[in-house]
Amino acid sequence: TVDFIPNYDQTRTEPTVLPSKFPNLLVNSSTGIAVGMATNIPPHNVGEVCDALLLVIEDPNCGFKDIMERLPGPDFPTGGIICGRKGIMDAYTTGRGHLTVRGKVDVEQTKRGRERIVVTEIPYMVVKTTIVSKIADCVHNNLLPEVADVRDESDRHGLRIVVDLKKDAEAEIVLNKLYRYTLLQTTFAIANIALVNNRPETLNIREMLDCFLDHRKVVIRRRTRFLLKRCRNRAHILEGLILAVSDIDEIIELIKSSPDAPTAKLNLMKKPLRLAEVATLKKILPEAFITEKSRSDHFLTGPQADAILTMQLQKLTGLEIEKLAKEYADLTEQIEGYEAILASDEILLDIIREDICEIKEKYGDARRTQITAAAEQFDVADLIADEEVIVTVSHTGYVKRMPIDTYRKQARGGRGIIGSDTKEGDFIEHLFVASTHDYLLIFTNRGKCYWLKVYDVPSLTRQSKGRNIVNLLKLGNQQVASIINVSSFDDEGEQQRQLVMATRKGIVKKTKLSAYGNPRASGVIAINLDADDDLIGVALTTGEDDIIL
Repeated sequence: TVDFIPNYDQTRTEPTVLPSKFPNLLVNSSTGIAVGMATNIPPHNVGEVCDALLLVIEDPNCGFKDIMERLPGPDFPTGGIICGRKGIMDAYTTGRGHLTVRGKVDVEQTKRGRERIVVTEIPYMVVKTTIVSKIADCVHNNLLPEVADVRDESDRHGLRIVVDLKKDAEAEIVLNKLYRYTLLQTTFAIANIALVNNRPETLNIREMLDCFLDHRKVVIRRRTRFLLKRCRNRAHILEGLILAVSDIDEIIELIKSSPDAPTAKLNLMKKPLRLAEVATLKKILPEAFITEKSRSDHFLTGPQADAILTMQLQKLTGLEIEKLAKEYADLTEQIEGYEAILASDEILLDIIREDICEIKEKYGDARRTQITAAAEQFDVADLIADEEVIVTVSHTGYVKRMPIDTYRKQARGGRGIIGSDTKEGDFIEHLFVASTHDYLLIFTNRGKCYWLKVYDVPSLTRQSKGRNIVNLLKLGNQQVASIINVSSFDDEGEQQRQLVMATRKGIVKKTKLSAYGNPRASGVIAINLDADDDLIGVALTTGEDDIIL
């Protein structure tokens, strides 16, 4: 039913394609990389794919929306939630799209009145232990200070990751941080690239369904031709056997009088045969065969003569002769059926439809992946109180924030309080008051600028030395040269705020603050420096200030 080609070392042959009754690419997915291209086809629900195929068969003019009513989107074996339908529609109409996939979570109340987040399904191709270890890392790096504990309670009944929250922690805030910092939310990039007539093509969903149906038509036609040929060959042999057994006495005498087998074969092929009047055969054999074979003489072919010479004596019994006749009658019906399939596209589609319905009934199951509305662009800042805090940064890069009421006013003679527990040789280099919603512009000695939200700075006690800034930003071997607190990047009134920079070699530069209004995780180059030069200071000015270096 399919072509075979030599395998990689030419030692055997292998099929060019597997003639399955359902589209493997859609149901079981496919991922691969080739020269200059890559394919990433997500898995789908087998029952929904069968429904879509039946729709295309029933209504060849159906559109994408009609197909999506039966095939709403990918169905991942690990479950999860697909957020939004736009990515699905893009993939189904163009062959490319991006899906936002989240794990399935529930918020439970503990006996102590605290909340816990329970993950029961995770995104496709994500390893459970990776999520657990990443949550633990985020807790260690103070990115998830609200988390008290995380543990894996998965067993034979299913997956279960439990995230216990601290008292007064907001589950919604923590959940969105989990989406942001861990693989509990991922993006699945769809690229429906497949070989069509040995050429790679990007296919939309309708083209993929049509290609599969075309493939099934080719397979069924080739299978039918093969079966038809086999039936015709067998029927041809049976015709010779039936003619021979109807005049078996003369056939036996002819064989006995022949000196050897080759001569016997030639004698059989030269002898004219005609179907004898056998009542039992007339009831079994097709009328057309009886009419044709009884009116005129027929001569055996080589294969028929060989079959007669190799026939066992037990085949000469009346019961065995009837079996030959019945087998021939059955083959005649099969041949007529195969010829009808090859002559009618409608019958061919009926066979495909029956195969699809059989697959759906046998293997169809419920969808595992939910499809919801698009996830809103959630900003953690919306759930964080806008309040003033004190931010400190030590000389060696330890940073923390504290509530402003940590420092109370003292009367004359007060001895002060410890603001930070620095290690020997370290000291507080930057201290300022900022809002939790402000940005910190962090400039390094190599002229790069990084952004950091104040609420992302770990909130610690005054006895703590803080968290090293390298755990919050990817600074590499750079050192912090200056920190500027900014609440807004817009110009204030008629004043155009500017950043003035100075280097160790005396190079100065000013840039509009608004140029830094698009934060980037990787940072930006604020000033280009020579290899032997360093940025030593940055100041925020109104553009009309006097500057003393």
